[in-house]
Amino acid sequence: MNLPVKDNAIVWKSESNEFRAVHKEDKKSVTKNYTEALKSQGWQLGKFDQSGDRYYVDMSKGTEKLNLEFYDFNNTGVVITKQ
Repeated sequence: MNLPVKDNAIVWKSESNEFRAVHKEDKKSVTKNYTEALKSQGWQLGKFDQSGDRYYVDMSKGTEKLNLEFYDFNNTGVVITKQ
């Protein structure tokens, strides 16, 4: 998916329906980097929600849907699930 994981990231799961990584950058920067990377690939930004220390973002492309979760974990943890 051409995600921003080349620098300062540890990817610990990358499967067709689930992706998990940890970044050294702050949550706001990581959220922006991921949403921008996905938008450049044709994904449309949907709902954004914040609950406690977590950011939730929904994105879609045609009938495909992604749920992104950003949370505090060794700076910023990321979970992407594909519906």
